[in-house]
Amino acid sequence: MKNAKNLLFALFGVFIFLGTSCNDDFSEEDLLKLQVQLAEEADSLNAQRQLRALNEAGELLSFSITIQSDNSQPVEGATVTLLSHLKGETLEVTSDANGVANFPQVPVGGATVSLAKAGFIGSTLNIDFGTLEYGRNYTIIDGNVVPTPVNTSAVVAMFSTDAAQGSTATISGKVTIETDVTNSTSEVPQGIQIKANFDDYAVISTAGGITVTQYTVNGNTAFGVADVDNTTGEYTMVVPATAGGLYVNLLVPNITATQRIAVNGVNGESLAVPEYIEIETFYGPSYQYGYETTIPNVAGAYAQFPTPPSAGRGLSLTFERIGESLNNEFDWDIYDNVTSKYDAGGVIYQVTSFGNGYTSSPSVTITDATGTGAYAEAYIHFAIDGLTISDAGSGFAANSTITFDLFYDEVLPDGTTNDDVYKSGGILQVETDGSGAITQAAVNTALAEAISNEDVYFDSQSPQVIFDRVGAIKLISQTGTTNAILDVTSTSFGQVYEFDLVDGGDNYTNPSISFSGGGATSQAVMNVLAFETAWTIQLDNSGNTSDYTMLPEAVLYEYTPANNGASSQLSDLSYKMPSVGAMVFDNFMDFLDVSAGDVIFEDQTATYRTFYQSAVEPRPIVEEINVEPAYALVNIGSEGQVTSLYSINTGDGYDQKFDVTIMTIDGAPGSGAAIDLYGFTSASSASEVSWNGNYLITDGGSGYLQNLNMDNYVPYSTNGTSVNVKTGETYVRNINYGTGDRQVNIN
Repeated sequence: MKNAKNLLFALFGVFIFLGTSCNDDFSEEDLLKLQVQLAEEADSLNAQRQLRALNEAGELLSFSITIQSDNSQPVEGATVTLLSHLKGETLEVTSDANGVANFPQVPVGGATVSLAKAGFIGSTLNIDFGTLEYGRNYTIIDGNVVPTPVNTSAVVAMFSTDAAQGSTATISGKVTIETDVTNSTSEVPQGIQIKANFDDYAVISTAGGITVTQYTVNGNTAFGVADVDNTTGEYTMVVPATAGGLYVNLLVPNITATQRIAVNGVNGESLAVPEYIEIETFYGPSYQYGYETTIPNVAGAYAQFPTPPSAGRGLSLTFERIGESLNNEFDWDIYDNVTSKYDAGGVIYQVTSFGNGYTSSPSVTITDATGTGAYAEAYIHFAIDGLTISDAGSGFAANSTITFDLFYDEVLPDGTTNDDVYKSGGILQVETDGSGAITQAAVNTALAEAISNEDVYFDSQSPQVIFDRVGAIKLISQTGTTNAILDVTSTSFGQVYEFDLVDGGDNYTNPSISFSGGGATSQAVMNVLAFETAWTIQLDNSGNTSDYTMLPEAVLYEYTPANNGASSQLSDLSYKMPSVGAMVFDNFMDFLDVSAGDVIFEDQTATYRTFYQSAVEPRPIVEEINVEPAYALVNIGSEGQVTSLYSINTGDGYDQKFDVTIMTIDGAPGSGAAIDLYGFTSASSASEVSWNGNYLITDGGSGYLQNLNMDNYVPYSTNGTSVNVKTGETYVRNINYGTGDRQVNIN
């Protein structure tokens, strides 16, 4: 077996030689098939060289063609020329008395065969002789190619140029088209030809596995072709025919032309005024489906409404906080609520630390840029774990038990102190020494025992509260000549327990709270996260880009309540606060007016504030008026009068009542129609005027066209393009291209 690479190269050479000389020769599939065959049955490249040489010499195929007139009589003396696509050479033979022209040696592949004889229509046939096939065209014996020639044949017809010889017929007709649907007269397509297609019927028969792919008239355009008269639309065509009848199909070309049509809108957008437009349109047998074919109904009159004035643009709002008393906002109880955010109805605060080690109440400071007068107290809870003798007292019996009661100094709002306020009795027992003295060591021993026993005021798990602002906390004995006094110097708990707002003050906008003093090892921390107030509203016309002739559609503000997790809300409500009298609540728009192109307050002396309170500055939202003219289509009655309006759009942006005028399009007939509009409303003299669409026809007028488009949809049509033509007969085939298929969506 030879090297596969060399074999493939040789096969590629065969493909180049055979395949490139004729499109009808070897396909890629044929080449692969041949490669497989030769790879299996040949052991050298000699077989391929032999096969190519034999095919070029025509040793593998013979061909005969029989030429008949009227599909029955032989045509003698016809010149038959065969051009082999493989070799690029021609062979010429004259038909004999039987109309037969023999080609004993023809290369396999494609060929063009031309027929010519005086008095007959010259013609050309494209013939495909197929591809080389092992076992059909050749076999291989001992490495040599042995031809097994295939005999092929065809019987075809030639047609006389003389109608008296019984070989022609006539087809005539009129061609029309609707390139202007605004008139009632059909137009004539320009510069087109109608052709006859008779190739399928000219070939009578073939044998030997060949195919005739085309049969065309050669060199005589008087047959099978007709120019359509650009003025009358008429055509006349002479075609080959037979006495028994030959089927001919008329070839009608597709046309792209411009069509004049009246429309109410294009591509889904309504036109302010119906108009005539020119639209690219497809016509013909292949274009009667898949595009826009509907002819719209466009009345010969339209409703003309005035254009609204340009609307103002650019209004905004500015806001300033209105100070509040803390009495209306704060209600703070701490109660071990560390880290949680507390919602006190208008304020959000968070205690991140209650402090520690307080031996007296801390001072509370309320800071604000605008607020004054607020005062608050902090209460503590504690468990005593440190006592120091500040006064040892006197007159105690030796080795006796001395009982101490709890006292504290109350700090009053004016800063003065109410000393030694009794709180609780008998909370601690201290032993005197042998001389009747109270020592620090004895106090420490008693303190340790009270803490161990978890006695009241010494139990860190159950700290005690004094609901006053506490100064010094002390233990005082109730026996002896003079009382002994023990100062509380440290606590094991000592935290802020409750916050009490004594006086809310006035005009607070952004308060903050801080704690100080009280002997704490660390201070309590309380953060104000959100503080809700009302806001004054001012109008800002500084950014106006066009003057206002009427109020905007709506003026709102977006506010954020001081609630845990609250989302922003929209409102158009507000209060008017006159210099004298109570606040007036209403829709914000009701307080507005227009003057000199600006939006102003009707009452320039009043102050306006938000109806709702907000923790952050509100965001203004001004909905400007959308300016859009009113629009309507007109119905025309059968007698040419205006009967109604429809598809009404009442428009936007009018500052006064308006009228409508019935107009005609491009000089279309009709006059006299009159319509009154009613149903106008306005919220105020400065507000937009709205029409509800009501109207009254006071005069229908006369002479208006119901539809500017005179044609309804007309499809492409003929009275038959397949004609069985017989010798000497004349056939009428009219062609109407119709209204076509437009490439734009119209209504």
